[in-house]
Amino acid sequence: MLHRQIGVIFQSKALHMQRLSPSWRVCLLFVFFCSVGVLGSAPQNDAEAELARTLDRLKAGDLTLFQHLTSIIRSDPALAKPFLNDPDPFVRRRITSALTNAKHPDAIPFLLFKLQDDEGDIRRSAIIGLTLFPRDVLFQRCTAESIEAIYRQACRWEDRCDDAFKIVGDWGDPAWIPRLREQRDKAAHALILKETSPHPPHNVFYAPAIVQACWMAMVKLGDAEATEQLRLMAFTPEILPRVFAIKCLEYLKREAWTDTLIPLLDDERDALNIAPRPSVFYHRICDLALIALIRIYGIESEISFQVVDFGPVRYSREQIAEVLRIIHSKRPE
Repeated sequence: MLHRQIGVIFQSKALHMQRLSPSWRVCLLFVFFCSVGVLGSAPQNDAEAELARTLDRLKAGDLTLFQHLTSIIRSDPALAKPFLNDPDPFVRRRITSALTNAKHPDAIPFLLFKLQDDEGDIRRSAIIGLTLFPRDVLFQRCTAESIEAIYRQACRWEDRCDDAFKIVGDWGDPAWIPRLREQRDKAAHALILKETSPHPPHNVFYAPAIVQACWMAMVKLGDAEATEQLRLMAFTPEILPRVFAIKCLEYLKREAWTDTLIPLLDDERDALNIAPRPSVFYHRICDLALIALIRIYGIESEISFQVVDFGPVRYSREQIAEVLRIIHSKRPE
């Protein structure tokens, strides 16, 4: 409505401008467009002021406003920019969480920037935010330098570092294989020290997930040695290598590995928990293999039961047989 009224005014004034000299016309046009610019900037200024007020109220203890903060950031992620380096960690934490929850592609550069924050939980929030985007959307906003920053964050061996290594693998550049192998071997050595040394690395808790994530990335990038080792791990009698292999195969989603997974459906031993987060534990090996097959073939909507990733669910032989029947119907003769 405002722009329509301005248009009417401009049209009526244009008739009078025809009787003015060229220099006066230029001056009047300049004044007019400056006025429109000021009017257009008003909503931006209002949003900035509302964001500042919301942050102040959050700092005062009104945590119910976080959803409102997220909605402001979602409307324009660039509003977060003045607060990215705020000296108060509380402000940086809330802004980063809002950028993560906004799930707006324009937030990606700011989330990449927050990987450099001094606070570990803020870096963790930034990685979570990046993983929420489909890879094609994420990589449209990334450069080689962005992937380098994600890799550096992964090498900190903090919570969600395994997700960061997976992003590096999904980037698709085989040049990353040697550096991923270095981190995998370092994490494997840390696991040995955990069992043999009285002073293992302080962050050895994340080592199993790092080994797994780096292995996934290396296989996805076409590393022949890692691929063959993965196949061998699936057939070793030890539990942990089998769990590694199953989770890697589920992530890769390659139907060609079906014959590797099917024999593991007979292994009813309890699987070890290799996830680096609390309250997460795995099923039996056969349950993990079944979940992997369901995900590889994308048949969750075709089975008569629900897939539960984390919990004490044990699938029956009848449910395993149901999945095998569906898979066999989809495989070429």
